[in-house]
Amino acid sequence: MKKLALNIKYWAKSTALILGLSAAVSCDGFLEEDVVARIGNDYLNTPKGMNDGINAAYSSMRLWYGTERGNNFTIFGTDIFTNGADGSWKFMNTYTNQFDSQNGHVRELWDGLYAGINTCNAVIDRSVNLTGISQSLIDQRVAEAKFIRAHHYFLLVQLFGGVDLQLSETIVPTKVVTRSSVAQIYAAIIADLEAAIPKLEAKAKSTDYGRATKAAAEHLLGRVYVTKATSEAGEASDYAKAEPLLQSVINNYGFKLIPDFGNVFAFGNEINDEVIWSTQYTYDPLNTGGG
Repeated sequence: MKKLALNIKYWAKSTALILGLSAAVSCDGFLEEDVVARIGNDYLNTPKGMNDGINAAYSSMRLWYGTERGNNFTIFGTDIFTNGADGSWKFMNTYTNQFDSQNGHVRELWDGLYAGINTCNAVIDRSVNLTGISQSLIDQRVAEAKFIRAHHYFLLVQLFGGVDLQLSETIVPTKVVTRSSVAQIYAAIIADLEAAIPKLEAKAKSTDYGRATKAAAEHLLGRVYVTKATSEAGEASDYAKAEPLLQSVINNYGFKLIPDFGNVFAFGNEINDEVIWSTQYTYDPLNTGGG
């Protein structure tokens, strides 16, 4: 009790000191702020805004790759990966009744992917009003946005089946939700990737590594067809459509298997001949998000 009393006494003295210092400072102009930047709704209508918008859309990839969240939705609960003695997500490994829509990882992924999709929608919709930037660069950025949007819907349809299909920017909050069919989701994914492929660069520049490329989009579309073939929306032609896309990735972009498989994921060797596309992280704690 003596220690508690001393702590209370110290806190009281500290509070009095803070209040005394606050009272000694004039209130005149104390809360006035010098706003150095104003980013409003029109910012996306500018060349820099579009570039920042697409970069923000890329950051939503980090919800899935290199995170516990992505691990728990893929190899957790399979014969590839299982839980140890501790951990708060073991129920996702054993499929108990705790694994429901209120699961934090489910909600975070759902919310984050739709936020990323809406950012892509904004970049695409606003691109028609841009000036002061070449049309070829606009086309490339829009293609990147369609790649990301297709990627996110590809995850959503595999995890949740038919979901709400939003292909235009949501500007104000809405409670209107419509569940599209699995076939409609796959049709939108395929349309986005088919539109993106001709406008993307063949391979990533070393100075701008991590952007979507033609090779990455062909690879993703090939995977989409192979996955769609086993779904309720599957068609007899899906495998035949996937083959030339995947063969193009093998033949046309200089990718090759490196001699030691362990080096594919070795630290310091993140850019190598076997990597078709990868999600980028930074060591900057202000920007790195969840990884």
